[in-house]
Amino acid sequence: MKMYTILDGEKRLQGISSSPLGENSIELEVNSDHEVMHNPYIYRYIDGKLVRDNEQHLQEVKKEKIEEMKIVCEEKIKQGFLSSNGNYYRLNEHDQMNIMSQYVAMKSNQNIETIRHETENNGCVEHTREEWETVYNESLNHKSKCLLHYDYLKTYIDRLKTIEDVQAVTWGTNDD
Repeated sequence: MKMYTILDGEKRLQGISSSPLGENSIELEVNSDHEVMHNPYIYRYIDGKLVRDNEQHLQEVKKEKIEEMKIVCEEKIKQGFLSSNGNYYRLNEHDQMNIMSQYVAMKSNQNIETIRHETENNGCVEHTREEWETVYNESLNHKSKCLLHYDYLKTYIDRLKTIEDVQAVTWGTNDD
């Protein structure tokens, strides 16, 4: 099958097409089931031959896994947390803003004695100032724990040496 590509400065393929990609196009003859058809970015064109760049492939897989863990982290934050008061608080972006704005309003106005807030398990609950301070701090702790775990996973993934090890990483991965 006749295909065309262009190269970057490191002779890495910058895509693949069934028609020429301009003046600098290079014509290739490849089988329709060749890996280059699905992932051209992990190949270089050296001395007239396609050469698989395993290090580049590993870096691409790491980048994809880190992005996957970022999405999981955001979902874990949004799922919320079970407070020490027995109520479950969701933490999507809207919820986070509400919790923070209610906290700021409470701190700036000593006349506010209670805060009413929707919970996932008990509907709208009234909180004392002290209870709301605890909920606010627990919400910050929940988000911080998720972000710290994501940062840990990014570093962990970056240290891995094989595609198989990178692909095996899940949100629950811990190398302790």
